[in-house]
Amino acid sequence: MMQGLETSGDRLVMSLIQRHIGATRAELTKASSFTQQSVSRIIDRLAKRDLIRIGEIVRNGRGQPSPIINLNPDAAFSLGLSIMADGVKLVAINLCGEVICESAIGVESPSPCDVLEMASSFIASLAEQGHALTALAGLGIGITGYFVVDGSQVNPPALDDWAFVEIGRVFKDALGIPVWVENDGTAAAVGESLLGCGREVDDFAYLHFAAGFGGGLIRNGGAVRGVSGNAGEFGGMLPPDYVSPSLGKLMQIVKAEAGISYPTLQAFLDAFDPSWAGVSTWLQEAERSLTLIVNGIGSAVDPGMIILGGRLPEVLASALIERLHFYPAERRGFRRPSPSLRFAASPCDPVAVGAAMLPFQAVFF
Repeated sequence: MMQGLETSGDRLVMSLIQRHIGATRAELTKASSFTQQSVSRIIDRLAKRDLIRIGEIVRNGRGQPSPIINLNPDAAFSLGLSIMADGVKLVAINLCGEVICESAIGVESPSPCDVLEMASSFIASLAEQGHALTALAGLGIGITGYFVVDGSQVNPPALDDWAFVEIGRVFKDALGIPVWVENDGTAAAVGESLLGCGREVDDFAYLHFAAGFGGGLIRNGGAVRGVSGNAGEFGGMLPPDYVSPSLGKLMQIVKAEAGISYPTLQAFLDAFDPSWAGVSTWLQEAERSLTLIVNGIGSAVDPGMIILGGRLPEVLASALIERLHFYPAERRGFRRPSPSLRFAASPCDPVAVGAAMLPFQAVFF
């Protein structure tokens, strides 16, 4: 397996290179607060391990020309697994977060045995394609549900075969690689912090829309897990008479009002039409619930951004962002600052990609 970075200085500079694509030595020095000599020594060490690439020379004003530093995408790869009630998505990404291979199973309530077999075959296929397993950083897993006991077991809303299973230990023992496990909202938030619009701020909240509703919190660039690993379970903020803004609830309302039914959430989303009867009803209910949630987040956490993501269609995200508002708290002509609302579009499963970033975060960043 891939050997990690041992010193905090190396990890900090590696993290800065990851966040500041195309930065120069001078820019990395300024961002790190290290001396120029220290940054140069660290860059030399990272280059010797082939973790970074030193590119073209850039002239910036009167100072000495400085080369552009970027990650070497081929230096390592990682696996990310998203376990959902209606299927499984498995991806391999390179060190720059680009998907190099993916696989999916579209079945309801996939079993651990099925997923382990899928993962084992996936790893074997990567080896056959020429990806050296010595460059594999590990496997990250994102699963719906909340952690229980000592944080090693999950209690999912569906997926009975996964309830109270020590998922990390099971996969580590079966595959022989390091494994990290987070709930789906936190995994997606980590991916957004390293690869998406979350790179723009160090503190944000991620609202994860899927069959259920949850999320994740990023503080100072890192995930907030809480005592039991359940920080970011924003659905728990809602009183009993509020409707969950989940896509599962959207399916129920559309079925009741339009008579339109699909066997799985993915089939529903593939055919989704915003003009269906029931969509406007869901938007009204979601507006009420999410207005409460975003105001609670804004008041308690004060993040720079609240991101709407998960499996939420962009057309629904845009409609929600237009409807959501922060309670006025004007004083002497000023309102309390509020976080911006953004939609996180993802070309691939955000939980799988975010989960795949967990090993990189643990090993390099």
